Amino acid sequence: MKISKKRNIWLNILFLVLFSAITLGGFYYIASSSAKNAIQTGQQVAQNYYLKDDALLAEHRIILETAAIQIQILKSNNASEEEIQNWLNQFSTAIIEADNSCYSDVFLVLNGKFYPGVLWENPDPQFDAMSRIWYTEALEKNGEIYYSDV
Repeated sequence: MKISKKRNIWLNILFLVLFSAITLGGFYYIASSSAKNAIQTGQQVAQNYYLKDDALLAEHRIILETAAIQIQILKSNNASEEEIQNWLNQFSTAIIEADNSCYSDVFLVLNGKFYPGVLWENPDPQFDAMSRIWYTEALEKNGEIYYSDV
């Protein structure tokens, strides 16, 4: 009987060791799988935001390029400053009403004259757009679309 008790004790100890090893292995597998899934989910979310932002920037670029073409047409047709300002107001309003979070207001500097958009509050007649950092940095882009923090 003594052998049987010792054997049972060793079998119980062996069972506990095996059970503990299996349990720890299971916890490790679950933790590593969860971490891997979290990383993959994070990468997918980041990729989704990247694609969304890229699409918005592409849309914005097309809208601005279209506006530039329209300004060139107005300019070649010798449009008055009032006609240019009216067109800019209509364009700016359409952009704002399109409910795109990427856009706010559009303004224009043409032949040294500043044309404010519809959201421009109290435009100062002495406002010199050409001395602003966003203007000088935009000029350095040689016609490429330029984004500023303003």
